[in-house]
Amino acid sequence: MPSTPSGPRVVLVVGGTSGIGLATARQLVERGDTVVVGARDAGRVASVAAELGGGTTGVALEVTDAASVDAAVERCVADHGRLDGVVTSAQTMAYGTVEQVPADVFAAVVDTAVIGTVHLAQAVLPVFRRQGGGQLVVVSSLLAEMSVPSMTAYCTAKWGQLGLVRGLQLEVRRERGIGVSIVLPGAVDTPIYHQAATYGGSAGSAPPPVVSPSGSPRPASARWTTRAG
Repeated sequence: MPSTPSGPRVVLVVGGTSGIGLATARQLVERGDTVVVGARDAGRVASVAAELGGGTTGVALEVTDAASVDAAVERCVADHGRLDGVVTSAQTMAYGTVEQVPADVFAAVVDTAVIGTVHLAQAVLPVFRRQGGGQLVVVSSLLAEMSVPSMTAYCTAKWGQLGLVRGLQLEVRRERGIGVSIVLPGAVDTPIYHQAATYGGSAGSAPPPVVSPSGSPRPASARWTTRAG
């Protein structure tokens, strides 16, 4: 995301209270950008914004609720006059086979990735067009291109999200200044593994080799205690 002529970029980080989202928000603040942290837990959003400093603010939102996403984007624009980028890493997870995971739980995992990204795109692309540019960055997973046992719901969500982003890229390819990107990280030790629902009889963990959200190697014994957004 290039700097704007008028000063620091304004970036909304969705899922920015833990894991990759929090690491991203921290790096953006260190670069001098104006960061808005977005996640479901309003209290956690406020505490993370205060911790990050640098003028960081927070907004509570639920990506599966279009009205909530629209309101969050509108607030960012109202508070800062523009929105140069959105980074989203919001996701839920459920372990178990297709037969084990309840259909409503399976749907919730998929909806967070796919419908949540749809809502963000529908809210921010018109803003990017009005101001002459902007970047939507979707943090997905290497599992958008492969599948593993007992993670079918998550893999389905990420395969769908990848297809959605590829379609968005085609749709905006001729629009100057507007970009849609996707990141496919491998195993990153974030709270999602420890907070995931499990229907297969065992808790999940990040498969090795594992890195921290900032990209550095993390010992297998390390655990994140930060709550997910």
